[in-house]
Amino acid sequence: MKGRIVKHFKKLGFFIILLILFPKLNYVHSQPGWLKEGDYAVYKFKHAYASNGPLVWGDFGWKLYDLGEGYYRWEVLSIEGNLATLEVTLSTGNNTKTVEVVINTETMDLVENGEVWGKAWFWIDLTRLPAASDVYTVERDITLVSSWLNETVKNPRVSRVFSMSKETGSPLIKTGMGLVDLVVAVSVNTNATNLELGKIVYGPVTGGIHLSWVYESQCGLLVAGLYVDDILTQKFGVHFFEEMEEVGEAVYWIYLEDTNIDIGISAGGTDITVLLKTYFPYILLGVLVVLFTITLVRSWRRTLV
Repeated sequence: MKGRIVKHFKKLGFFIILLILFPKLNYVHSQPGWLKEGDYAVYKFKHAYASNGPLVWGDFGWKLYDLGEGYYRWEVLSIEGNLATLEVTLSTGNNTKTVEVVINTETMDLVENGEVWGKAWFWIDLTRLPAASDVYTVERDITLVSSWLNETVKNPRVSRVFSMSKETGSPLIKTGMGLVDLVVAVSVNTNATNLELGKIVYGPVTGGIHLSWVYESQCGLLVAGLYVDDILTQKFGVHFFEEMEEVGEAVYWIYLEDTNIDIGISAGGTDITVLLKTYFPYILLGVLVVLFTITLVRSWRRTLV
């Protein structure tokens, strides 16, 4: 009997060791393996503010004018290696403009004639995120936006995957398909403090205007936030959006209205598969303990008979 018990404990110990090591292995989806031709995402905004030609400093700040509400959309036309050709559209009021850009799907560099001219962080590589720990965010040596109000925005703080409801107590992230709980956040302060939005003076903002946005935890797709990129600034002249905030919601410039990418959102929140993936080590440990207990009891009973 003693030999059998020792044998069962050795088996349990082996699985516990695997569980200890398991969180260190990255079991989230690889990036950008999900990306394919025809994939698209549409982002809604309330008011976009753009420069009328080259940026001009007015009496109180950078002068921008209101384009109105609309949407920002990208779609994959083709993929060759790590380069994807995207059709990107900005629609405001009665005006719609579409451009084609080439993006490096790993570095998010925007490339033209072999030269990098900007960044567009439509998604992130979840496999390169910091491990889950007490460290909420880490500073990354990357460029977020190459040209925004005559500034290059660098060195953002990037979080691990976390739960909006359980770890921050903040509202879940709104999308056109449902709510998102498990997210990765990117945030940075800029040097811009003053804007002239038509007749509206915005600022001064202590510490600089804050940029921050979040990605869902299944594919790493951008879902909402105070977001801007080099396609917006350099192709469409857009540098700023009016904040959207309903009662009980987070503050956004833009949010994901529609996509054909399976990011695991249901009407009630995140998909059960995302939750299972997040808590898989604990679920597996519980199942193994139950199975071990059943096996141990059966073995004990056979010994007593």
